[in-house]
Amino acid sequence: MKKAIELTKQAGTKGVQVQIVGRIDGKEIARVEWIREADNSGAHELMCIRILGASNRRYAYTGDIVVAVIKQVVPNTNLEKYEVIRAVIVRTCKQLKCSNGIIIQYDDNAAVIIDQEGNPKGTRIYKT
Repeated sequence: MKKAIELTKQAGTKGVQVQIVGRIDGKEIARVEWIREADNSGAHELMCIRILGASNRRYAYTGDIVVAVIKQVVPNTNLEKYEVIRAVIVRTCKQLKCSNGIIIQYDDNAAVIIDQEGNPKGTRIYKT
């Protein structure tokens, strides 16, 4: 996993970057995940810090609401860097298997920023 992280940094890709926080029984545990932002609200990258819905969930899937921190932001927007926000996951690298046998998989993880009522802050959601 460390080798994969080094290769993505060298290639300059905007995929998922994972920070290793420890090991249990020789397996690496990932707690912090970087997510691309998928609408025009003004944020470029988000860092997931909490998954809502249960006390100690480890993974978020499509449709889950997460608490995130804005790491990169577009200038002249109403969002600020290091602001804690809520977002809903719209794309994941993990495969999603439908009941009719179709498998959906994306190249990156992406989220849309929402407000406290669940309405999106942006006016347009990007496909890729």
